[in-house]
Amino acid sequence: MAAAAPSMLEKALLLGGVAAPSTYFATQLIAAQFYPGYSFMHQEASELGAVGAPSRALFNTGALATGVAALLGGVGAFVALRREGVHAPIALVVALCFVSIGAAAINAWLFPMPDPRHNPGPIQIGIFVLPLAAPIAFLFVKRAALTKAALLLALVAFAGVAAIMSGLTPVQPANASGLWQRVVAAVAYLPVLILSLSLLVRARSVHLEKGA
Repeated sequence: MAAAAPSMLEKALLLGGVAAPSTYFATQLIAAQFYPGYSFMHQEASELGAVGAPSRALFNTGALATGVAALLGGVGAFVALRREGVHAPIALVVALCFVSIGAAAINAWLFPMPDPRHNPGPIQIGIFVLPLAAPIAFLFVKRAALTKAALLLALVAFAGVAAIMSGLTPVQPANASGLWQRVVAAVAYLPVLILSLSLLVRARSVHLEKGA
């Protein structure tokens, strides 16, 4: 039996997964304009939302929007992966990774620096699981060679950054903490973007093929 055509709701939810990384970085670019002397090289993103920061309201609103977008993207990813034939437990792990990433962003909104609760701790476990879970999920998706290759490259990038941040290489991230925090964030959000964008494109293609 042919799979059901993706709904408009599914595609809207997948847009959340595409929007989350974009919102995260766009928020910083905008908020930094209201923080005189802010250094992307030496200051971390959360400093834009710290108590007393002139950019606090803008950054924290963006953090909330990022979190909500990731949560919605997780629901969309689950629905789309199931429609693509991915087993429910694997699709659920991917979706929960999105939820974890979204919850970490919402936590940043709830508890701005210097609140010690700003560090999400185990809430952000999805950041570490998704780089592996996403390519595993796409092993069950047909005709997706480009996405599979992109997700494998994202996994390699994550492993490389993990090695650097763990002190296993001569690179010294502490010399440019702000820059490296953004590199880590970019690598963490990369599987979110690749998976969401691929599933969205595929959903639209199915929609057109079915003449909807």
